Amino acid sequence: FVDNLEIFEAVGSLGSVHSLAIPTRDINGADLSDAELADSGITDGTIRLCLGLEDIDDLKNDLARAFDRVGDM
Repeated sequence: FVDNLEIFEAVGSLGSVHSLAIPTRDINGADLSDAELADSGITDGTIRLCLGLEDIDDLKNDLARAFDRVGDM
């Protein structure tokens, strides 16, 4: 899913003005055990979205395209 996004960045700083889409396990994986991740409902497919200053319609369209591409797989 993340690889199909064009506006959202998959890496960056949480202090950035750009929108980010980061696999949650990449953020919390080092801090939490597998059991803690499971108890929190965090799976390999959980994505954290951080909205930046881009136009909201552009962001919504980017997400829709990425979901469509994943659905076609």
